[in-house]
Amino acid sequence: MAAHLASFSTPFVTSPRLAPNTKAGFKPWSTTLVRCEPRTEGCGWSTAQRRPSRYQTSTWNYDFIQSITSATS
Repeated sequence: MAAHLASFSTPFVTSPRLAPNTKAGFKPWSTTLVRCEPRTEGCGWSTAQRRPSRYQTSTWNYDFIQSITSATS
């Protein structure tokens, strides 16, 4: 049993199915560096907020709330 488990202790396990394809110049491990940049064509945050289906808007007017001042100030 110990000999059977020793085969799994190697960091790389290759089988004929998982072996890299060496035909047609395919290189599975390349030293080419690739720069990944965020896409700028609209995949960012949406301008509309997502809300629960039972969301109820405020009954208070935004301008009225902004005009209220504290009695202590």
